[in-house]
Amino acid sequence: MLKYAPHIKPIISLFYRYKNDIDIFVEDRDDYEFYITLLNRLIDPKKTKISKLISLGCKQEVINVCIRDQKDKIRKRLYIIDGDLDLINGSIPENIKYLHVHNKYCVENYLFDELSIIEILHNLYVLSKDTIRDRLDYSNWLKSLEKPLIELFIHFAIATEIKLPKHIHKKNVAAGVGNLCIQKNKITELSDDKVYIKINEIKNDILTIISEDEYLVKLMERSKNWPINSSTLITIVSGKDFLIPLLFFKINSIYKGQKFNRNSLRLQLSKLCPLDDFKELSNALSK
Repeated sequence: MLKYAPHIKPIISLFYRYKNDIDIFVEDRDDYEFYITLLNRLIDPKKTKISKLISLGCKQEVINVCIRDQKDKIRKRLYIIDGDLDLINGSIPENIKYLHVHNKYCVENYLFDELSIIEILHNLYVLSKDTIRDRLDYSNWLKSLEKPLIELFIHFAIATEIKLPKHIHKKNVAAGVGNLCIQKNKITELSDDKVYIKINEIKNDILTIISEDEYLVKLMERSKNWPINSSTLITIVSGKDFLIPLLFFKINSIYKGQKFNRNSLRLQLSKLCPLDDFKELSNALSK
């Protein structure tokens, strides 16, 4: 695989203009098929063509390249980044033309819709939708995740805001949810105890940088802005690294012994999820 210098990457879009009517720049290449499927639901395919994305490698690089691309041009382009922990901290980049920031943690957070999940499972398993709905118990499942995960991500956000040194702050989002889970009767599920142990570790690390009074102020500010409920959960907790894996574990707990592909679940949800929450992205694509 050829690797391009950062200043070369934006120019790559020139080679794909026959495939696109708008240049779309994203963070990671892992999201191509998923993103293209989703984006093509937000446009009129008779008027606009999107079949190739340009990965710039990381969020900050997308922002940097976008800042260097502020002059008006005939060619349409859009730089897309996740809200991430900046969303919790209220530090989302603003007033940068052609930059779209998701108003949830990441694009996967938009996928959480009970009816879509039930529809996918109904196509896979010979069960009635009512039976699937009862077994999934979606609302109660979300409720069981709310308090521990919201509090965890608020602590992740505080640690990021105060710039906790990387050699200390190893307990980050990218580590995923796996280490916070336990096995019960061969079923993987989130362990509240493990989550709170991690929260306490992060708190102790934070207190090596700021005072306890400062910590409590930051904690109260974020807790006020992000109350414990399902809406907050599916807005500020990473869909990609936490919620999608937990949904995958939940489904496998219902259909024991039957293989279910996590990436397939993600892609199928991109085809079925409601588009109401994508109005801002849809508007950005049509400008």
